[in-house]
Amino acid sequence: MTCKQINLGNGATAIVCSRGARRERCRCGSGLPVSRLCDFELRGRKAGQTCSAKLCDRCSSRAPATELDYCQAHARLLEHRAEGWRTVGEMAEAWGTSPRAVEQAILVVGVLHSKAHASGEGAARRWSPAAQGLVHREVREANRDEGG
Repeated sequence: MTCKQINLGNGATAIVCSRGARRERCRCGSGLPVSRLCDFELRGRKAGQTCSAKLCDRCSSRAPATELDYCQAHARLLEHRAEGWRTVGEMAEAWGTSPRAVEQAILVVGVLHSKAHASGEGAARRWSPAAQGLVHREVREANRDEGG
């Protein structure tokens, strides 16, 4: 049994005893205790750190053939990467053009607000391989028009 002394002010104290520390419950609503942390490696100014979201056995996703656990958002991100989904920056780099040219092509093609072709928000938004095909065709067409 652990006991803790608490100062109540005005010279009064209380002693609180318990059988053990309560385990924190997962926020997913399962009622299960937190047993894992998200192992997704962060980039940018938080490079070298992990997401460390608190997870239970039910809401964590384990990467195949590894001991790594991921929260639902990062598991979905890794799944999209594996399936070939790309951000505007990744498309521009792969196609040897500017992100601005890719963004303009997305507007022309009309997939900017399509939930079927994109996932995520802002610069982290990823585009499906089908959407990338439409956008790449438009980028090539725009480059051809500019060149001659």
